[in-house]
Amino acid sequence: AHSTMVSGASSSAPGLTAAVVPDEESGNPSIAPGALMQASGGICCIDNFELLEESSQNAIRDVMDQQSIMLSKAGMQAKLGARTSVLVAHAGLASSRPQTSRKFLQRDQAGCAQMSAHVLAGFDLVLEAGNED
Repeated sequence: AHSTMVSGASSSAPGLTAAVVPDEESGNPSIAPGALMQASGGICCIDNFELLEESSQNAIRDVMDQQSIMLSKAGMQAKLGARTSVLVAHAGLASSRPQTSRKFLQRDQAGCAQMSAHVLAGFDLVLEAGNED
């Protein structure tokens, strides 16, 4: 089984799923696997999930639901397997419960983006850790 670890601070939807890039030798379009595809059959750990753009969080949810990546770019169309378990760390999870988070990128007082109810519902297990004040 494979595993990957990425940071939401420096990741994008193509970097997490797949991208079409020119082949180094021929210049023809080829598929560059992202972290979720590379971890197929294993686990992809994503730190700072709250720093990902809305589109990237939604792309991860889609991969979790479909266990595949649909790629349609540069004249290429492909369905790529991505049977990947996803583990995320999210700094603002305590305040992003579905009953309190209606907008996708609501900001808390510290400026952290919150996870939408739709994305949050895609996870089988949510553990809340934090400081007790």
